Amino acid sequence: MEPAAGNTSFEHSAGKQISSNKKAARDHKNRVAAQLSRARQKAHLEQLLHRKKLLIEGITDLPFAQL
Repeated sequence: MEPAAGNTSFEHSAGKQISSNKKAARDHKNRVAAQLSRARQKAHLEQLLHRKKLLIEGITDLPFAQL
């Protein structure tokens, strides 16, 4: 990109750096949000698996006639 009319090359460079920093911050926020989403999903699946194990253990503890 060429500097806009009236901007010095320093102002142009500073503007590009600010834009780059904003993009980096946005990308970081998105990565953290995705990581949090995966952690929540994993915790939910682990909770479901635990409930399933408890249910299976509860059924297998019953005498055969009650199954």
